[in-house]
Amino acid sequence: MNGGLFTEVDPLRDRIHDGRRSPIDMACDILGVLSEGQTKPTRILQKANMNWIVLRSQLEYLSSRGMIEKVALRGQRTEYKLTTKGESILQLYLGLKSSLTGLADAHPAPRSRTEVLVVEQE
Repeated sequence: MNGGLFTEVDPLRDRIHDGRRSPIDMACDILGVLSEGQTKPTRILQKANMNWIVLRSQLEYLSSRGMIEKVALRGQRTEYKLTTKGESILQLYLGLKSSLTGLADAHPAPRSRTEVLVVEQE
């Protein structure tokens, strides 16, 4: 995997999401739910608070990147398991998120291009 978590044509980066969470946040929410021991898709869906279409896409992405493992059970039942790689990425994400808490309040993003130009001229 070159270039980081999201590279080339990436369904997580390019997908329109619900506006509340970034694709990285949604992926890490799923990793967090799995780290709590929830393995069934319905429970993951409920705990991660997302719809089925988004969840399926996220699970496929995380599985293809080796962050989770798909476990086939009897019949058509499937469960998911967090891999060591997924656990490492989750810990990095949580550490970064914790380190940056309050940063947005201390340095709010400019609201418009005009505001950026005014700030840069000062």
